[in-house]
Amino acid sequence: MSATISMTAGRFSIEEMTELPAVGGKATQDCFSGSSFACRDEEHLNSWLPALQLGAGPCVVATLAFEEEWTHYMAAAAVLGMRSSALLGEALIANNHTLTAQQFEKMAEILRGERYGIFCFTRSSDANDPVVVLSSNPYGLQLATGIDRLSARNRWRPEEYRLLVPNVER
Repeated sequence: MSATISMTAGRFSIEEMTELPAVGGKATQDCFSGSSFACRDEEHLNSWLPALQLGAGPCVVATLAFEEEWTHYMAAAAVLGMRSSALLGEALIANNHTLTAQQFEKMAEILRGERYGIFCFTRSSDANDPVVVLSSNPYGLQLATGIDRLSARNRWRPEEYRLLVPNVER
């Protein structure tokens, strides 16, 4: 059973909650390199993210389905209930709504085989642009992984993508 949450920037429902175990630290260059992943945006993943992904404790990750088309910015604003972009990245971090690359890698493997692509917010290596968006999409029997800026203007269809966010209350 999913709960519907009404946020400032849109409506979405929680499709499922996944208990993600603790993950150890890992070099970013080693993330998304296992047999589950067919390709990765090597250039941007390695330059936009910190070189070392710190370990993270266990958490519960919500899989959110939007009811209308959305952008990364709209999704972040909806999760935080904000309209201003001035501190959006910092607010995502302060509210623990980011996943590390290795947490997202684990969630991509857990959700592998689903009919949709997934996204999450993660910390970047740029203090002036502190959050970027990781994505993983079905690619044959494997997954393709990419990265984008939070400010990207791409619009995502609700039937094709889900957003993964830790620390969301039902």
